Amino acid sequence: MRGGSVKAIIAELLGRRDGVAFGKGGSMHMFVKGFFGGNGIVGAQVPVGAGVAFAMKYMKKPACCFALYGDGAANQGQVFEAFNMAALWKLPVVFGCENNKYGMVPDPSPGNNSHPKTLPLSLSPLDGGLCC
Repeated sequence: MRGGSVKAIIAELLGRRDGVAFGKGGSMHMFVKGFFGGNGIVGAQVPVGAGVAFAMKYMKKPACCFALYGDGAANQGQVFEAFNMAALWKLPVVFGCENNKYGMVPDPSPGNNSHPKTLPLSLSPLDGGLCC
């Protein structure tokens, strides 16, 4: 994890006092300088990432925020709102969706035609930003 040592991360996972959150956060609440961790709320890291990107743009920092989320969060309203705000305000953020198979969707096997097809990621410039 960026900004934290392997020893501190393992200590956090084991609930030890020398962990990055003093053993109180576990795997879902690891926060160190420059890394805003995970959340116990599905999809909450997406608007947090948009907020971090807004702060970076406001402070004129030449940086980009990466906000990663799982496929189970893809239907959350706050995710769509964060996408919209990031696009409208041209925020320096990259949203990445991982198909970790925790989302409740129909069986994606080849025999099931009701599952949406996955498209490969392609980035194209859009008004100076990137759009997936």
